[in-house]
Amino acid sequence: MNWKEALINLYESNESIAGVEKRVKNDNDNSDSSKGKKVVLAPLYHDVYKAEFEVQLDQNGKLLDISTVEEDDQDTVIPVSIESASRTRKSAPHPLSDQLAYLTDHWDVDKYEMYLKSLQEWCNYLTKVNAELPKVKVNAVLTYIKKKSLLNDIQNWLQLDFSDNALKKLEKKIVRFCVDIPNDKESQACWKDQALFKHYIQYVRADDTSEELLCYITGKQMVCTNKHPKKVLPQSENAKLISSNDDTNFTYRGRFTNDIQAATIGYESSQKIHLALKWIFSKQGSHRFGNYYVAWESGLQQMPDISGGSEDLLSDSSPKLLPDATGYLIACDFNIALKGYYPKNLEHSRMVLMTFDVITPGRISITGFREMATSRYLKNIEDWHTTCSWRHPLYKDKKLVFNNKKPVYYKGIPSLYDCIRLIYGRENGSNNPKIELKSKSKKINPVLKQTFQRLLPCILDGKQIPVDIVRTAVQRASSPMSYQRYNWEQVLAVACSLVKKYHYEKSKHKEDFTMDLNESCTDRSYLYGRLLAVADKIEYSTFDQNDNKRQTNAKRFMNSFAKRPFQVWQKIEEKLQPYLMKLPKPSRIFYSQLLDTIHNQFEDTQQYSSNQPLNGLYLLGFHSQAMSMRKKEDSSDNKLETLNPNEEIEE
Repeated sequence: MNWKEALINLYESNESIAGVEKRVKNDNDNSDSSKGKKVVLAPLYHDVYKAEFEVQLDQNGKLLDISTVEEDDQDTVIPVSIESASRTRKSAPHPLSDQLAYLTDHWDVDKYEMYLKSLQEWCNYLTKVNAELPKVKVNAVLTYIKKKSLLNDIQNWLQLDFSDNALKKLEKKIVRFCVDIPNDKESQACWKDQALFKHYIQYVRADDTSEELLCYITGKQMVCTNKHPKKVLPQSENAKLISSNDDTNFTYRGRFTNDIQAATIGYESSQKIHLALKWIFSKQGSHRFGNYYVAWESGLQQMPDISGGSEDLLSDSSPKLLPDATGYLIACDFNIALKGYYPKNLEHSRMVLMTFDVITPGRISITGFREMATSRYLKNIEDWHTTCSWRHPLYKDKKLVFNNKKPVYYKGIPSLYDCIRLIYGRENGSNNPKIELKSKSKKINPVLKQTFQRLLPCILDGKQIPVDIVRTAVQRASSPMSYQRYNWEQVLAVACSLVKKYHYEKSKHKEDFTMDLNESCTDRSYLYGRLLAVADKIEYSTFDQNDNKRQTNAKRFMNSFAKRPFQVWQKIEEKLQPYLMKLPKPSRIFYSQLLDTIHNQFEDTQQYSSNQPLNGLYLLGFHSQAMSMRKKEDSSDNKLETLNPNEEIEE
């Protein structure tokens, strides 16, 4: 199945709810509405536009009320024609609701006359087929618009500023209509009237003036078009998904003389494709930071977001997550969590994922289309979160979560956006130390956009993580002096997740490094990481409250240690002796024996004395050894590096 067939199937399987408004909560959408975002699948030959004025009439076209429409209620289903759905500046009007420029003769008489003619033709058809109530509604609008009083009525009812500058802004405002008819079982709102939808569809199909051609998508004879809707995706301005309006220069390359010879697409097929895409994207699509993607299950059951974090997925399955005594979240593992997403008819359930890029103001590019079994989709998500699983601090509503004055952690990996932000972002400064990526126009950062597109296949298809991304994560985590402590802990955790995943993929036997300390591991980088963690702990244990902002020598030299471990370790070990002597005798003996034990695990002297740079496994050894020592300490005496409870993370 290709993307066109997938969208047509999506529309046809949900056509029964066309025109029915619903409220949905989309985590990827930044809507402030507590009720959720209004979402509606438009009927055929209709589209969804944002109306800003609402005019209420009686059945005779007498004005009853005019009001402005609340922002979260502006999405309005209106009838459109082939020409009006893709119109430019001065083109065909929409048959009922339209911009003020078409509903009054103040700006352009030609537009006004075209609108009256279009509405009169529809009204004549409704009279011909004896559609009583729809005819009354359409005729009421026609009667009112013919009075040419709409602009003055808006000014009088709403007391708006009608200066020249204000009028220019009003020109493109869309008006929708309510018609109050006694004993009308349908909705007074024309944008909710199913009978009105039905009769407009019949009206369009009754037009026998257009020649039927072969639709290359469905293989059926139908009215075809080379004009297709625009504004398919949010924030895409006038970008089109399908277009053939360039009949000069290089379009046909000498193979054809016109677009019809290249391909013909049925108007109805085009409608189903575009309406289905607009609906499913507004319902559950994501368009953050220049990346557009949407995924849906064939039965439209809720599925985990492919770019979401582990904590989000676990919270969906177990909303009352609480930290245990060690500060970790109590949650079911991913096998259990994901079972809640498995549809009943799993054998026939399919997932579709589409990714897009708005390459120019007028064109949308489909950068990816995948269809797969839902079971495989869920398995790939599970594999990503389990093979990348590491210890991460928990944030809720941009704030670090604390329990009994201790930070709460969860096992997994953050969302793709947070991973990229922590790898490539920078702190804003001491006054606002948030890690974020600088964005250009429209909040699009090219690094974020490109890295997101490179990491998505790692989740969706299980492809290996690009080595340059892992290398950058390791380099950033090796520079603790560049971050506040609480920021560095996040960067370190993300680096550990990616290093763990990378080495799992590269290992012939799929060796999995867990967060628990692997005391039998003899890898040179892992052992050097353990040594650094012990040195860090020894020095930190001697700090008092006045030393809270100091950095240990282990962290100060961490970057150079990763590049020249043997040479730098000698310096760290030399500086370590005074701090070791400050410790109580039992602690001094314990840490000395621990250092000796780690030294003895090097396979030979050459392995230990080599200055060859360490790989990312040294971060796993460092982090695992540090966590092991923390667990062995009594909680009342534990000197965990304090995280800032008021720190917020930029979305």
